[in-house]
Amino acid sequence: MKHPFWTVPIGPDVKSLGGSPTTTFIIRVHYFHVREEILRRAREAAPLLHQGKRLSIFADFAPSVAKLRAEFGSAKRLLRACPGVKFGLFFLAELRITLPGGALRKFTDPAAAVNFINRDLGVPSPYLRVWG
Repeated sequence: MKHPFWTVPIGPDVKSLGGSPTTTFIIRVHYFHVREEILRRAREAAPLLHQGKRLSIFADFAPSVAKLRAEFGSAKRLLRACPGVKFGLFFLAELRITLPGGALRKFTDPAAAVNFINRDLGVPSPYLRVWG
């Protein structure tokens, strides 16, 4: 499916010099389905490279939504230590955990998610110290 605005030329005037901060672009698209298509293609083509440099594409969220999503950071860190467990953060801020057996758990409360991970998956929280 070809469309003229899906290719964004990056000319010599739009680049970051070596050692300097990265260049950030905010691209606004008119249609939601176009935004979703861009994000889907970026995921499928990962890692995206341009002249040997890695490109990252992220969805932009309102500050209130970004704050809700950031609260799941500790739960996501714990889940990365769980072999065979898949997880994703869905809009607005819902953490979905797929267990190795295929069971699905959904959480909208970060504390409940951390409690589930610690209790049912046996991953100790790095913030708890065990005295023995």
